[in-house]
Amino acid sequence: MPWRQEMSRRARRDLLDLKDSDRAAVQVALDRLAADPSSADLKKLSGGAGWRLRVGQWRVLVELDTRSGVMLVTRVLNRRDAYRG
Repeated sequence: MPWRQEMSRRARRDLLDLKDSDRAAVQVALDRLAADPSSADLKKLSGGAGWRLRVGQWRVLVELDTRSGVMLVTRVLNRRDAYRG
């Protein structure tokens, strides 16, 4: 079952701040994840805070709702900033 992508307002702003090539790479990775989650570098974050997708130096923070099949992208951050509380 393919996932339906949704993006938070903050994640959309994060994407707009990226260079075009980085933005394209993130979108390709998200499309690949939505089509086949096992093909992506997806890892559960400790503390039940969702999942992270690695795309080069970028980390895409995602929440997955298995009941509705929705993949909510919450943030797109540089790896140095992604895990700071």
